[in-house]
Amino acid sequence: MNIRVPSLFYETWEYTDPKTKVVTEFPPLVLEDDPDGLSLVGAIPLIKGITATVISNNTMYSYLKACFEDMSIRLLLPSEEVDSLYKMGDMTAEEMVNYIQTDILMQELSNIKQDVSGKSNNIIYDRIVQTKKRDRVTSLAYGMSLVCEMEMENRKSLHQDHSDAFETLASYTMFF
Repeated sequence: MNIRVPSLFYETWEYTDPKTKVVTEFPPLVLEDDPDGLSLVGAIPLIKGITATVISNNTMYSYLKACFEDMSIRLLLPSEEVDSLYKMGDMTAEEMVNYIQTDILMQELSNIKQDVSGKSNNIIYDRIVQTKKRDRVTSLAYGMSLVCEMEMENRKSLHQDHSDAFETLASYTMFF
């Protein structure tokens, strides 16, 4: 069975609130560069397709590491530090789950080691204990790779000639 995961989002879907019985319909979510998906009625190009390569993985994990080092990413406190708030009823179960998920993310992060491959001198990020997963780390790294891509695009546009945009704006402005 060869079903691409994004195609599972290519249909409208409904959610019925169990309390109010109100039905909410959601539009299809499609890959941003898929002409077939974009032709669907109401489609939202929200999915970014990523192909994992040595270069993309190096960039992705290096950027994630840099974000932790410069503290542009900060994680929640360990769950044990807020457990008393949960037990006293000052925090909901849904809020507590976020702290527990952060604990698991920290465990996954601590299982990654940076190394240099022998022949090609590429930086590689590998698991110390191979049987432990790194799903949360990979998801965070993929998300941060999108941020990195957006930052690179913004840097490029900083040095572009914006005179055309200024002239267009000026044409709508009247000076007295």
